[in-house]
Amino acid sequence: MRESIWSISPRWKTAYFLLFSIQSLAGTGLLSWYEITQRTEDGAIETVLAIISGMAEVGVAAAVATVVTTEVIQNIMVTGEYLRQKLVKPLIEKQRAEGRAEEREVWEAWNRRRLDAESKGEPFDEAPPSLEQNSSNGS
Repeated sequence: MRESIWSISPRWKTAYFLLFSIQSLAGTGLLSWYEITQRTEDGAIETVLAIISGMAEVGVAAAVATVVTTEVIQNIMVTGEYLRQKLVKPLIEKQRAEGRAEEREVWEAWNRRRLDAESKGEPFDEAPPSLEQNSSNGS
């Protein structure tokens, strides 16, 4: 549970800090490479100060990019769960109900044939539907 909009949910803390660290290290590495190799007219002190100053910008950019990334992923997950609940779950329930109705029809037809044979005094040796399905699946 979040305490504020700026807090990170406990579920995402590890992912957030891992992503933030990777982005910060990559940004700092690129910044250092650029300052050292591309700005050759500066002295060593100016280069170090430029790297330190740039690290603040890299940190802010990494924090913003990480928040946006984790929020987008969380929103995609929430949307996916919503769609699953509203679209997929009812479809599965409908298919289950249709399957139960078909199975009930098969059983009722078998029972009608059994009762017809019994009323006519004829022998009825047809296996129940579930036993026929099990024997055909096992063969």
